[in-house]
Amino acid sequence: MLETNSSTKVLPPLLRLLLRREFERSRASDGDPLLESWRNAQPAPKMVNFFVDAAVRGDLVFIAVVALNGEGDFLDAVTAKVKCASPFEAECWALCHAFSLCLQMNCVDANFFSDCLSLVSAVRGSTIPSWKLTNLFLHLFSCLNFDAKCCVFWIPRKDNSLAHNVAAWAASHNIFRSLCVGDVALLVATLD
Repeated sequence: MLETNSSTKVLPPLLRLLLRREFERSRASDGDPLLESWRNAQPAPKMVNFFVDAAVRGDLVFIAVVALNGEGDFLDAVTAKVKCASPFEAECWALCHAFSLCLQMNCVDANFFSDCLSLVSAVRGSTIPSWKLTNLFLHLFSCLNFDAKCCVFWIPRKDNSLAHNVAAWAASHNIFRSLCVGDVALLVATLD
């Protein structure tokens, strides 16, 4: 279902999770052993949809990865800042970050959605469109071969608006970190 990232479908679950996430955050900060043990005790999600996008600002790129479960509920999100030579390279980095988040979350089943058709075509066809990006593509292919239950899909930009807007927000505020449900909920609430 491609509508899982629309603000009307994501916002109510985000608000429900906001109080729980803030409670957890008040008990332990990042790097705290209590938080790490809680994260490790979580069951592995059965199906996770990762939405990726990148916002290019000169030679700097802000990447967004948003993870939602099969029902469209927020699971996790991360932004990163990298130096890139092209928007295509930026989209490659976004997908690499999504694979990393997938491994960190111990996902059993995962779908990756990007609005970059040339990237999705290259990954699905196991081709390397630019020799300059060989290392990135070999990493992407390796991640996909690691777990056969992962698949990359193309979606139109309008269906990728959550990741697109998170990347734009991160770029405009110079934010590159893990995002809590409250960060994304506030962003989604202001989009309408």
